[in-house]
Amino acid sequence: NKTVSVNLFISVYKNIAFLKKVLDSVEQQYYKNFIVTILEDGEFDDMREFINKQCKIYFPIFHFSQKDLGFRKNKILNAGLRKNTAELCVFIDGD
Repeated sequence: NKTVSVNLFISVYKNIAFLKKVLDSVEQQYYKNFIVTILEDGEFDDMREFINKQCKIYFPIFHFSQKDLGFRKNKILNAGLRKNTAELCVFIDGD
């Protein structure tokens, strides 16, 4: 059986409490061959600090962000997808 690599893309906007719940859930998953990429539609210091702390608690987390110029979620999703190296991509919202 070949193990498939997975990139779990989590899109977020400001809601750190919900993102924490999502990361807690991801941590509990049985399947562990995945990469977590957080795609932030905004550039907020508190979100960056939170993600940096979580990398030390959970697992490596990649973080991409863009300026908050209105709803541009799809643009940050595409930016993250261009950096993908996994065989399978899964997209979820962090809230």
